[in-house]
Amino acid sequence: MKKNYILSILALLLAGFMLCSMTGAPSAQVLRGRIDKRGSAPHVSSVFITEDNMAYRMELAPKAKCSLDKVLSYQGRVLELTGYVEEAPDFITGTKGTIYIESFNLSKKNSKKH
Repeated sequence: MKKNYILSILALLLAGFMLCSMTGAPSAQVLRGRIDKRGSAPHVSSVFITEDNMAYRMELAPKAKCSLDKVLSYQGRVLELTGYVEEAPDFITGTKGTIYIESFNLSKKNSKKH
């Protein structure tokens, strides 16, 4: 009886450690590309197209240092978005997932971080 109790406790602890290791915070990535519009009026959405031609929806991360309007104002210019990506294909917009933007830079050596 005591042996089963100890094994049950060990199994619960092991499961807890495994669960905690799988739910870590996402790591930030830098994606380089440009903003493009998809769809037709009135259902137009802005997407971020990377250099390797992958499309992502854009949302602000909770700790974002910029506004989405500011990011969208640079449509047509090459940007470097810093944030984390959630892979979830959307066949309606043709995107691979969502990038949650924390900050962005213009893709030039001397540009300031926004």
